[in-house]
Amino acid sequence: MRRYPADVYGWPMSQQPPCSADGGTREITVERAVTPFGLIAPAGIEITDGIISCVERRAGTSDAMDVTLVPGFVDLQVNGRDDVDIATASAEDILRLDGMLVRAGTTSWLPTVVTRPLDEYSARIEAVDGATCIQAANGTASILGLHLEGPFLGRRKGAHRRDHIVGPDLDFVAGLTGTVRLMTIGPEVSGAVELAAALVERGIVVAIGHTEATTAELEAVAGAGASLVTHLFNAMPGLHHRDETVVGWSLVKDDMSTSVIADLEHVSARALRVAVRCKPPERLVAVSDNVAHLSEGQLRPEFVSGGHGAAARLSNGTIAGSTASLADCFANLVAIGVSVEHAVAATSTNPSRLIGARDRGVIAVGARADLVALDHTWHVRAVWRDGRRLR
Repeated sequence: MRRYPADVYGWPMSQQPPCSADGGTREITVERAVTPFGLIAPAGIEITDGIISCVERRAGTSDAMDVTLVPGFVDLQVNGRDDVDIATASAEDILRLDGMLVRAGTTSWLPTVVTRPLDEYSARIEAVDGATCIQAANGTASILGLHLEGPFLGRRKGAHRRDHIVGPDLDFVAGLTGTVRLMTIGPEVSGAVELAAALVERGIVVAIGHTEATTAELEAVAGAGASLVTHLFNAMPGLHHRDETVVGWSLVKDDMSTSVIADLEHVSARALRVAVRCKPPERLVAVSDNVAHLSEGQLRPEFVSGGHGAAARLSNGTIAGSTASLADCFANLVAIGVSVEHAVAATSTNPSRLIGARDRGVIAVGARADLVALDHTWHVRAVWRDGRRLR
């Protein structure tokens, strides 16, 4: 038997009795489990009060589920799904969206609001607050806060409305509640460094995106605390052999995390391989950029498939989000040759750590028992959240 102590990865180490399920402990036995310490096959996972209490190899077992067990997926960029759009959703709508996501393997996530008029954000924050309060009353904590993708963006608007993009407003930032966990800004706008510093002071993770910033501007905002580049390759100039761009800067900046929409439509398989090869394994973050099927009447009802999942476009052809789940993104990563362990880091461990949710994103003692069982084709076959099987 080999033990897998969790303190190596930042979880508190406790006395670990031999794995032996009692009346308050449930057990999952699978053919394979992906842990921070490598692949265990076959594996036994014990869960006590929603927390992983033991992880061990189960040699000679005959009743293991023929699946690969991975941590629940953690998505930092979800704009909507099906008929639910975060831009207009009520608390009840957001909880309904949460149900859609967990069935697809996403056990934690950030509702994401694209650029809006400043006076509309308070209603979005209230809706997310309402949803998290209902979850808390039910003993669940899957909605980790709010990602504001704007309105303080740079010169690459992408699918955002240009008339809603504005310069930094520190009074607006001062009024943000703890619900906001992540904000994407443009480093080239006047006051971006002060904006980044103010956000970091409030405990908000700062991301760089929708930008044409120079290296000096990027370094200045990184120095103020920015720690993520939002959806690499999209809404920014591409890599050029002479011009400075955020793509080249991000790929070689080892202390900067980088998110990528791994639906194989926003980013091709070859470009995705470039990102995987350039970024340290702990700095790559996969996001779905999920959108509702129809967002304010702008998105076409048809979607173009590039792998697992599909992309959506505005009526003028601009790409504007994805219908790929994070499980689809995981499958796409593996399909292009990424190891299962690296894909788990990108879809679970790294996003959790980035926003400070260190209680999840791994299969290790002391972590939340948020788990997903995948079959041989990487489709979701079972989901546990807080140790409760939901699918």
